[in-house]
Amino acid sequence: MMKFIPFFRIVISGSLLMVSLGSFPVPAHAAQIITSSPFSLYYGYDNVGSNKPGWVKVSGPSSTGTTQGDFTLAPTITSAAVSDYGFIFTNGTPTYQEAQYAFSAKSETFDLSITGSYSGPSGGNNAQVKLVITNISIYGVSFDNQVSSDMAFQETTLGHTAASSSVSLKKVPVSAANLRPLNNYIQLSWDPDDFFTAGTSQSRSFTLTPGRIVDGLVIEGYLEYSYDAIPEPSTAMLGFFGGGAALFATLRRRKH
Repeated sequence: MMKFIPFFRIVISGSLLMVSLGSFPVPAHAAQIITSSPFSLYYGYDNVGSNKPGWVKVSGPSSTGTTQGDFTLAPTITSAAVSDYGFIFTNGTPTYQEAQYAFSAKSETFDLSITGSYSGPSGGNNAQVKLVITNISIYGVSFDNQVSSDMAFQETTLGHTAASSSVSLKKVPVSAANLRPLNNYIQLSWDPDDFFTAGTSQSRSFTLTPGRIVDGLVIEGYLEYSYDAIPEPSTAMLGFFGGGAALFATLRRRKH
């Protein structure tokens, strides 16, 4: 909304001096955006100790930390195990694992929540954060007792629900041994739409089509922090002093 600063207006007409109240607009606030460096996070569903499965952050071809300057990206991933057979996700690539306890996860219990936050100087009013996801991907396979082998991501964020295009996974006979060969897995990738949320943090949540076996999760993107810069008082007063200069010039002309 445009704001106005009041001032007195003096008008000289002949020998009459008239004073009235006027106002001039304050310059509109300019939106400023601070952008984080890119994030690239890789997770494998592996042994987390005592032969217990869990999602583990692993290395990748462009892997980063979860903090970039004043920005933090915090994923929370949950799912139950299908089997202690699967692949190891190494350097962003599925790798064959001869021994057991590589593990693979159930898609019906897969839940991904990602929170992006900004902790730097506020800078102004109307603070907003956007978690920009440029790629979210995961590998999957389907047992042949499933009616369909299609798999897709669903975003379940309140007010921003959406679904990715689906991929048709390879169907394999129901056997844990079929969860080891790498050529049985197909990767699903998605670049979902992004949006701003008021405040200094934003959370987004995702699920998967149920009845699939998954592993090898990749999350890539960046964060944006937006705010309205407040104009300096000197900028707002330019119009006032400009009007005063014009009045002074008028009075000088009348005097002479």
